[in-house]
Formats: sequence, C-alpha cells, structure tokens
Amino acid sequence: ADSDGKNRQAWITEFGWDTLAGHVVSEREQAAYLQRGFLLQLQAGVDKCFWYWNRDTKDVPDNFFDGCGIYDPRDEPKPAAAAMAAMAHFLKHPVPVGTFTLQPEGMGYVFRDRGRLVACAFKLRKDGPALRPALPAGQWFDMYGNPLPAPPEELDITPAWVVGLDEADPLVRQTAYDLRS
Repeated sequence: ADSDGKNRQAWITEFGWDTLAGHVVSEREQAAYLQRGFLLQLQAGVDKCFWYWNRDTKDVPDNFFDGCGIYDPRDEPKPAAAAMAAMAHFLKHPVPVGTFTLQPEGMGYVFRDRGRLVACAFKLRKDGPALRPALPAGQWFDMYGNPLPAPPEELDITPAWVVGLDEADPLVRQTAYDLRS
C-alpha cells in the first residue's frame, strides 16, 4: 500500500468465526480466535481491524456470518465479548515487539503497552499435542482477564496473558529474531 512512498492505512474488514452456520466453532473457540485474529493483525501492522458482526442473526441461521456476533440473538454477550474487553484492557496503546514460538506447537505475541511488556501464549491447534512449556514470571490472566495464581501448567488454544515480563526473559529476547532485526 505504501510502496510508492505514500503513507496509506491497511485495513482488514469483516473477519470472524461463526457459531451458528457455515463452518461452526464453539463460543469458546470463537472467543479465542477473536483475540488471536486481532493480535496477529496488530503484530503485522494492520491499522484497523473490523470484527463481523456485533450480534448474531435473529432469523434462522443459514449462512456464514449469521453467528459471528459477539452478542447472541437475545442481545446477551457471548464469551467473545468478554475476550474483546479483556484484550482491550491489556492493550490500550499496543506497540508490537514480536512473536515467539513454544515447541511443539505453541506461539505467542509480545507488545509494549504503557511502559510494560504484555504477552500472550497459546497452543496453535486444539487437537495438537499437549503443550506444557516453561513460562515466565509475571501476572498471569486467562483470556477473559481473570487473574491466575501462577502460569498455566498446560496451554490450550485460548490465549493466556502475562503482564510485567522482564526484558531479559527468553521469550522477549526471542522476539528480536525477525526480518527487521
């Protein structure tokens, strides 16, 4: 978009996961994928991201997007609404630091936000092998923003958040290995 020297914004519109029609995911999966989708776009430098849609259809669902809402047909919040609120709580002014990998099948993102490092980690596939990595110290939260007493022993597809990472932590240092560095 800016190869000709003009600064243009990059937008991704109408992305989401459906809980009612088409390729259906569970409401918990929808919430996890919502955070993961937004975080991927933030790391990639996308300027604006638009979730599709605010509310599930009140009609009989019959095509993709009918169940992509963060509110159900009764206008009650789905887990995706809580996941979006938690993500907005953790990342008010995010500056991407980079990504990290967790073997065998995990990854995460690190952001700098309001003078602190914030990261999340998750397993890539729900049917993938168990993921029990050594995780750093810090304040840990589940994908809904609920405090955890310690880092999770096993990660799943839902992002686990950590606030207050140390700059010298191996996960933070791993993010330096990208094309820009």
